[in-house]
Amino acid sequence: MKQMTRLRRVLRDDEGSTLLLTIGMAMLALTLILTVTAATSLAVERRQLFTVGDGAALVASETFVVDDLVGISAPTQQLQQEALIAAARDWVAQQDPSGETTVVDAYSADGHSATVVVAKRWRPAWLGWLLPEGLVIQVTVTARTMFGQ
Repeated sequence: MKQMTRLRRVLRDDEGSTLLLTIGMAMLALTLILTVTAATSLAVERRQLFTVGDGAALVASETFVVDDLVGISAPTQQLQQEALIAAARDWVAQQDPSGETTVVDAYSADGHSATVVVAKRWRPAWLGWLLPEGLVIQVTVTARTMFGQ
C-alpha cells in the first residue's frame, strides 16, 4: 500500500516536463522556418536566373545579319555560333556586373533558335554553415526569331 501511494505521488509530479516539450517544439519550429526561408530564397534566385537567361537567349536569337536577308523572297536567319555566344555573354555581363552569373553554353541547334545555358552559385542565408560553398543552379532557355508570321 505504501508503494502504491509513493507511485501515485511520483506519477502526479510532472514538474519540468512541459519545459522539455516547449524547447523541442521551439527547435522544430525554428528548423521549419529556416528550411522554408532557404527554399524560398532558392526559388527566387532561380526565377531571377531564368529572367537573365530569357534576355540572353532573346538577344542571342537576334544576332543574324540583316544584310544577308535583303533581296530574298522568303527571309530566314542563320545564327552564327561566335556571334551568338558573344551576344549572350555581353547581355549577362550587363545584367550582373558582379560576374556571379556566367554563360555556360550558347548554341543554335537548327540555325534559327538560340539556346543559352546560364549558371550562378546560390548560397543560403541561414544555412551557410551547412553549405559553405553553396549550390550551383543552372537554367537552359531557348528563344527563336520568326519571319513572316
